[in-house]
Amino acid sequence: MRFGTVQDLADALLPRALADFSRQYPGVTVHVQVARSDALLEQAHDGDLDFAACFTGPHALREIRREPMVWLGHRDVAGRDPLPLAMLDPGCGYIEAAGESLRRHGRAFAVVLRTPSLLGLRAGPWRPASPSVAGRR
Repeated sequence: MRFGTVQDLADALLPRALADFSRQYPGVTVHVQVARSDALLEQAHDGDLDFAACFTGPHALREIRREPMVWLGHRDVAGRDPLPLAMLDPGCGYIEAAGESLRRHGRAFAVVLRTPSLLGLRAGPWRPASPSVAGRR
């Protein structure tokens, strides 16, 4: 089975999910691809993946779950003007949604950190607010 997922889900869920899957289906080999949602959707469309767990976009084959976007950050930072934002790069779909929401509410913002790594988002003592998707537990 060829499975793709985004780094967010891979970090949080993949080790346990793969262990559970291998116990239930010991004869099935799972090939995992961790990438950005747009790349995973393209691979699924091309038939290179059997299943992808990622954030939906205009090319999603089927949506199976929707989660709300929430803001993560420290209160001290939330009051700054402009609001400092950290974003995944390249092609972070959240930057458009975040910018639109902040503009609607009349909030000035500045992207002060772009990184290809989730670890990079968590780095730094300044802890900028950043939009994310929080799953229910």
